[in-house]
Amino acid sequence: MNRHSELLKEIVETKKASRYRFFELDLRDPLHRECVMSRFGGKDLLASRYPSLNSLLLETLANPPEIQGENPEGFCAAASVIDLAYDETNQFIYATGDMTPKGVAERLYVSMEVHEGNELIARSSSFCDKSEYTKLKASSSPRPKSHSNSQVMYRVYVEAIWEPRGSNILRSMIAYSEYEGTLDDLVEKVYIIDPVHKVTPPNSPIVVSYSRDRPDVVDYRYDETRDANDNEKVYLDVNGYLKLKNNYTVFDACNIGAILKCPPFGAILYLGTHEYGDKKSDKVVVYPNNAEKTEIGWSLNVHWDTAIPDSVKFGDRCHDFEFSFDYRCEEDMKLHKLLVTSIEVPGGWDIPAHAEIISKIQLYWGCLTEDTEVTMADGSKLLISEIAEGCYVRTPDGGSARVREVVRGTEPTVYVLRMMNDLEVKATKSHPFRSEHDFISVAELNSHSSLMTDEGLSLVRYCYPTEYSGNVYNLELEGADSFFANGIVSGTNAIQALMENRSIEMLTEAQPNPVVQAETERLREDFANGLI
Repeated sequence: MNRHSELLKEIVETKKASRYRFFELDLRDPLHRECVMSRFGGKDLLASRYPSLNSLLLETLANPPEIQGENPEGFCAAASVIDLAYDETNQFIYATGDMTPKGVAERLYVSMEVHEGNELIARSSSFCDKSEYTKLKASSSPRPKSHSNSQVMYRVYVEAIWEPRGSNILRSMIAYSEYEGTLDDLVEKVYIIDPVHKVTPPNSPIVVSYSRDRPDVVDYRYDETRDANDNEKVYLDVNGYLKLKNNYTVFDACNIGAILKCPPFGAILYLGTHEYGDKKSDKVVVYPNNAEKTEIGWSLNVHWDTAIPDSVKFGDRCHDFEFSFDYRCEEDMKLHKLLVTSIEVPGGWDIPAHAEIISKIQLYWGCLTEDTEVTMADGSKLLISEIAEGCYVRTPDGGSARVREVVRGTEPTVYVLRMMNDLEVKATKSHPFRSEHDFISVAELNSHSSLMTDEGLSLVRYCYPTEYSGNVYNLELEGADSFFANGIVSGTNAIQALMENRSIEMLTEAQPNPVVQAETERLREDFANGLI
């Protein structure tokens, strides 16, 4: 076992209490720091061959970031060992894993190791820049499956090292999975009750709606419920059971968890109760499903005890789903796995009996609104579609301005924007609204955004996209840059053009960094050549 593998094992030994079996490293810790440096060949090679990466490490040590906790609410970074299994057809051991950073990573370097005892039997790496998600797979050379009474320990490590965009710091995370003895699969069949397609077609995502009216079909509908920051709380039914083969009987279960992965935002963890017991209850979510204990049932709390950060922004996101737990049977007292996931096994590999592949989860939230009304100079309201050149509208300074031009267009998608004071308007993604200090586009809104209204400054409650088949409008004014749209201060067409230019500049700034690209390519070559 090389020094890097030894460090992975040593660090994991101190973190086994972690519920989700992944944790962020603290690079101020000498052991953690050595682990990262050894991933790139050690301190000297890191400094000489990967200077940009080394500079990031030094900057991180000088300005250490806050480390992500074990049970973070909302979006988080999440590394995962998805599965470890024996492929009976091809007669090899394989593992799959992934990494979902919080936000886009300027660079994302992820590696996976599979150990049988002290022998490294499989290894893979991914070196990417401008990445929001990475999936890995690794397989051993052909080998016989270990005997059921074997005491060998199988260990899988996923190590992620990344630079969050715009941070100028380095972060590192380890995910792990350990199984003692055989890789025998004790599952005869997995039965999924929730989440499943109820009305949507099988080849589409499973649709979940939080009190949002939609013209198409919905599989699950929950009441819209907001937290103290007015973010949408996460609700999702997760129910099912498995049948053990050969009359094996369950003894207990552990490492119970569920994750929704939504690049580029991050991952959302189920933070509800996660206990095993003899009978289902408010706390017990995994339990024997029959008197003989030859079946294992699960029923997670429908409320995940977390919320979607900045869900005032919009509500139409597709998520990968993952639910798993480990269990032991009376007959062998070794850990075995149950996995329900939307992340498919690589083509050509056997899907193990303990794994069930389901569709992705599509989440929607929000509600609908009415047509836009503009406040005229005399205080009356007129639909924007009825305004003509020469009309006078009221301006936020208490005066009025003449309409020089009415700009009309079409847009397949508009955003429903609702304020805490219950004012509501529909607008395109680039449409500007007046904040306390500047104009801000719909695309830039978050849960802390406040906009000017005819009732004063108000926080944004939510904003989400919806299909639209009508015309969209904006105004050009003489001597003014804004007017009241459904009581909310709206920028003119000239301001909207400035906002769109600003968005283009932001995209330009996000173009690949040639230094990072060159170093990433060097890492790929060095890994392929066995240097790191």
